[in-house]
Amino acid sequence: MRINKFKKTVITLNFLVLIALILGYVMFFGPERDLKGNGTVNVDFKLGNNIKLKNILAVTDTVGKKLTGEGTRDGIQGYLEFTVNEASNRNVNYEIYVTKDTSANEINSDYIKLYLTDGEDEPVKGFQKNYIPSFDSLKVASDNPNGKVLYRGKISPSEEKNFKLRVWLSDSSPIEKDEKDFSLNVGVRTD
Repeated sequence: MRINKFKKTVITLNFLVLIALILGYVMFFGPERDLKGNGTVNVDFKLGNNIKLKNILAVTDTVGKKLTGEGTRDGIQGYLEFTVNEASNRNVNYEIYVTKDTSANEINSDYIKLYLTDGEDEPVKGFQKNYIPSFDSLKVASDNPNGKVLYRGKISPSEEKNFKLRVWLSDSSPIEKDEKDFSLNVGVRTD
């Protein structure tokens, strides 16, 4: 009697260990999953996440797409470089967005152009070489009515993505006699 009970216990324990091993294998080596809301990303802005344009001259899109950051501190142009990397060992969906700071003497945001490229200066999805959106034409962020979406992407574990954002006053802007400015902040969040 005691031997049968011992055999049943050993068989049950072996069965449970086998199930645990199978589940562990499937979870560790199984297919990749997109885990919405469960991942995190790190963002490194080289010179902060704010762009403030002031004392600016309007430029063409051809010139704006080639801005290098010269004159950024003077507010002549807007230029940011930043890096996004995955911090949770998961595939993570993320969103790069901008929010506008309001001011009394603000440039009409319909004349503010934005151009987002990767680290190799290739335009990311939504910023084709022949289409440069204005701030007003960007889609509104789902969780922030003041935010505008620049880019939605996915990043894998240990992956790092570099971005460059250029911002300028469109050459279709009317000439103003009063000095005006425009300020925006860049953020990155996970879905």
